[in-house]
Amino acid sequence: MYENQSRVAENAVRKQAYIDTLVAGDEAWARDYGLTGEALERQRLVGAYHFYLGGLVEKYGISRVIDLYDGTTDVSELANVRTAKRSYCELMLEDSPLLSRLFGLELGICATARGIMMWKTIFTVFMCSAVLWAWGC
Repeated sequence: MYENQSRVAENAVRKQAYIDTLVAGDEAWARDYGLTGEALERQRLVGAYHFYLGGLVEKYGISRVIDLYDGTTDVSELANVRTAKRSYCELMLEDSPLLSRLFGLELGICATARGIMMWKTIFTVFMCSAVLWAWGC
């Protein structure tokens, strides 16, 4: 058990170092290009978000994904598959028409570059989101 936990911790440190490298590289490029303020903050995240959240970025755009993740560079957020699936479902629900929100989703909108989202995840998030949306939360 301890060996597994130490390997997971080492992997998280390695992934965080890679994210930091991607962010630093993009930040240097953005500064050389003359970006400042909000544009600089968004541009410095592009590489890390494309690497870890490529399917979300391709389908919904970098701005929406950065807003959804609040511009974090934390490996526990960016490399977490469960969080990515939940985020995908949230964005998919936002873009769905009212009837799809109430009665179901089309198979075509559940497809990503890596395949079909897991139906259990989609159903669970869809139902929770629909209930919260109906209550006005």
